[in-house]
Amino acid sequence: MASTLSTALPKRPGDEWFHAIVSSALDCIIAIDRHGKLIEFNEAAETTFGYRREDVIGRSMAELIIPERFRFAHHQGLRRFLETGVQKVSGRRIEVIAKRADGSEFPVELTIIPLRPADATFFTAYLRDISDRKSREMERLRHEAELRRLLEQTVLSVSRILETRDPYTAGHQRRVATLAKAIGADLGLDSHRCDGLYLGCLIHDIGKVAVPAEILTRPGRLDGVSMALVRTHCDVGFQITKDIHFPWPIADIVHQHHERMNGSGYPGGLKGEGILLEARIAAVADVYEAIMSHRPYRAALGEERALAEIADNATTLYDPDVVASCVKLVRAKNFEFGVDEGFKPPA
Repeated sequence: MASTLSTALPKRPGDEWFHAIVSSALDCIIAIDRHGKLIEFNEAAETTFGYRREDVIGRSMAELIIPERFRFAHHQGLRRFLETGVQKVSGRRIEVIAKRADGSEFPVELTIIPLRPADATFFTAYLRDISDRKSREMERLRHEAELRRLLEQTVLSVSRILETRDPYTAGHQRRVATLAKAIGADLGLDSHRCDGLYLGCLIHDIGKVAVPAEILTRPGRLDGVSMALVRTHCDVGFQITKDIHFPWPIADIVHQHHERMNGSGYPGGLKGEGILLEARIAAVADVYEAIMSHRPYRAALGEERALAEIADNATTLYDPDVVASCVKLVRAKNFEFGVDEGFKPPA
């Protein structure tokens, strides 16, 4: 098979081997001259795009395999390289949309290499049809979205079951989750981490299933024995969640949300950055919401008291960056627990 590219380039030993390599390559190898005219179109390109090589050599590549809406950008890039030598996509693998002879479009992985032998300029493109890969990826994303939707529903159900045992804290976990997610977003956590933070806070008190309901709902202050029993809920919650393969550190959020910056918290006496960031956020949201709400042993103390508690103990008990974010959300942004976007699975 004669090669237009080989006649255009300087002759060299081993051209036959070169042609054999190009012809037998599994990827499409397409070359154009400085005017965008095709000078090479290997067998893989013939199979992929539905053209015969002899019918496309000398024709505009853009008109044959680039969808019309992308051609202007292609011509601009070609012109810019010829004028300045700068090409943004040169030598990189990128994903683009290509067009077959029958007009159908499909995704390809593309690498463009400019060549300048002697006084000529050529561009060689290596393309691979990635339709199957993209289809599998889309199916994986749909499956992941469905699993995450079911996961949220399960976590919500567990959260509601727990709250039926303690009417005074009904809604507590959801409100903590709502505030924690807002703080996480304000601190720059990506949407994936914010989703995990939200779900972790929805069940942060799950270990209280092991605490007798009469203790949880007892009016008045708890005695030492009862308080010690309540404090076991972090360890119990960790044991419940640690073997569930969440895509987030849910078990650690549950385990560490009562740890404090100076090591005075429980159950592990962790300090500073030894505490997971999500757990530090959960701690502030938990304390703020608890002070704002009614409890069996006292009436709600209100927003100012709640803000004072976290602000006065920033650095010693609570992460100061988390405290600052919480205060900002409550004051400057007028955060309200009723505004709850919750968990949003990926589209």
